[in-house]
Amino acid sequence: MWLAAGVLLTLLASACRGADEAAHGNQRGAWSHGQEWRLVEEARVGLREDGGPEMFANIVDVTIDGMDRLWVADAQQHQIRIFEANGHHVRSIGGPGGGPEEFAGIAGMAWAPDGRLWVVDDGNARFAVYDTAGALVATHPRSTVMTTSPWPGRFDALGRLYDVTGTVEADGSIRTAIVRSDTTGQPRDTFHLPEFRTETFRIERGDARNRRVTQVTVPFTGRQVWALDPTGGVWVANTAEYRIERHAFDAGASQTVVERENPRVPVSREARDRVVESFSDFARQGGRIDVSRIPAFHPPIAGFLFDDAGRLWVIPMTGRGEARVLDVFEADGRYLGRVVLPGPYRSTPRAIRGNRMAVVVRDDDDVPSLTVMRIEKPAR
Repeated sequence: MWLAAGVLLTLLASACRGADEAAHGNQRGAWSHGQEWRLVEEARVGLREDGGPEMFANIVDVTIDGMDRLWVADAQQHQIRIFEANGHHVRSIGGPGGGPEEFAGIAGMAWAPDGRLWVVDDGNARFAVYDTAGALVATHPRSTVMTTSPWPGRFDALGRLYDVTGTVEADGSIRTAIVRSDTTGQPRDTFHLPEFRTETFRIERGDARNRRVTQVTVPFTGRQVWALDPTGGVWVANTAEYRIERHAFDAGASQTVVERENPRVPVSREARDRVVESFSDFARQGGRIDVSRIPAFHPPIAGFLFDDAGRLWVIPMTGRGEARVLDVFEADGRYLGRVVLPGPYRSTPRAIRGNRMAVVVRDDDDVPSLTVMRIEKPAR
């Protein structure tokens, strides 16, 4: 079930008035009838089963270059594969290892303003830099050893690199931070994400001097998600709420907040049973799964991402069998409207540039493929 046309939309405040002043946006979005954007499938990549470059094992990241080509990072194959927008394979880069053109754990990719692609080679603790032809032009050591997958870092328009780091708290949780480097690659500033405690099931062993903690996240509880916009603004959400805050890297305090109400999607009994079963290894170690702590409803949002123009695309939660949709906001937080994402339920947008969107699709056996969407934008 999806939002009705009259759903409440609240836009909280721009920086000039402070985050505490609320302004109410158009409940139906800025698009009038006939101006709504539409997603149209153009190509599919990854449906072959002959072991060729069109077959993927673990797509960890996808990006789109200025020629609408797809750069697909496969962490299990230790390769980056380049495809035309029509799905035609151009070339493959890399392979397993520690050599100059090898990878030991791809975590993500980001385009620099000079048009070169920086690849996070986590296992080799470095960035590998490629030109648009796919040739290696440089490698640089990373200033941090922490990596999340997919890697959420990026460059801003000034050429400053944003990387992810973190500190381990006393209770075993990790406090995430973002490190900003100057144009020479030297780390200069750090932004700590708002404090967030993940709901977990825990096993604690040992004593105060030699304590071992094993923990797993309580299924269907809120998690902290964040992304950087093209200016380096940090957008953060707890998925337990449809509320996303923008923080200026230098100021820290939230400047813009977007909120919507989204129909609650119940957690089915089958889904609950599946995730409990997936914790069998944890249970064998002595962990206890307290089913009463598992929420009855899914979090209202699954995540969000930005296009190259700085627009925010939010993925609301939907029930299985319902169409996947996306809510689109301008860079200032103004709500534009909602678009329907054609294709299977297990579809996740991973990159948006210009009028192209790359979507990762997983089948019932968790095998990934890629769909290329064209974004049709009627004249306003």
